[in-house]
Amino acid sequence: MKIEKFDAAVEIAPPEPGDTGMFLDRAYKYLGDITSFPSYMQNVTRITEEKSSDETYHHWEILVDDAEFQWKQKTVHDAENRAIQFTMVDGDFEKLEGAWTVATDGSRHSLQLQMTYSIGLPVLEDVLGPVLKEKLQSNVYDMLNSIKERLEVDQ
Repeated sequence: MKIEKFDAAVEIAPPEPGDTGMFLDRAYKYLGDITSFPSYMQNVTRITEEKSSDETYHHWEILVDDAEFQWKQKTVHDAENRAIQFTMVDGDFEKLEGAWTVATDGSRHSLQLQMTYSIGLPVLEDVLGPVLKEKLQSNVYDMLNSIKERLEVDQ
């Protein structure tokens, strides 16, 4: 099993320096509103949510070019750290896990997605792996930029 990892980030900035805390909380709120992603992200076709008493799962359907990928992930929200961890429990990948975060480094702020995945089929990984990695990274940046644009519009 070949495991791929990548980190993606886009910078965000509050409209006024004094609004930083509220702005970052709003950015985290947008990250956490996962079921709304299909309404403003072109490559996300469907997300449904399933909650039990103490766990949350999301069923994702995305397009990478014309190829559809589906998975079910366990989603854990960490509001204190403005992070959302996810781990695939079923789906088209052998492994898929990572975290969405609103990160702060001094006066710089960003939306980030760290992701680890494996296709799980060695023949496909060798042939399609590099192309799929490039396409997934492009899709991730599109998703992060969509959240950033929504955040900027709603200021």
